[in-house]
Amino acid sequence: MLVSTHVGIADVVGREHCGQVFEPTVDGLCRAIESLRADYQAHAVRARPAAERHFDLRECLRQHEYLYRETLADGNP
Repeated sequence: MLVSTHVGIADVVGREHCGQVFEPTVDGLCRAIESLRADYQAHAVRARPAAERHFDLRECLRQHEYLYRETLADGNP
């Protein structure tokens, strides 16, 4: 997983070592890709357990449903 320092889950990715966090520059991205490729298997092994610990699919779906309902309600007088 590649995430820039401006992404809300950057701290989780860095702490869990399940991807690379990079400064949002071309050089930063290139270095992150190289690093991820060099140790891809180790990051991949940690990615799913980290996702299961930190993210709840039901909550994500509930929040998206709420967002869509609010968006639709705001568009209809």
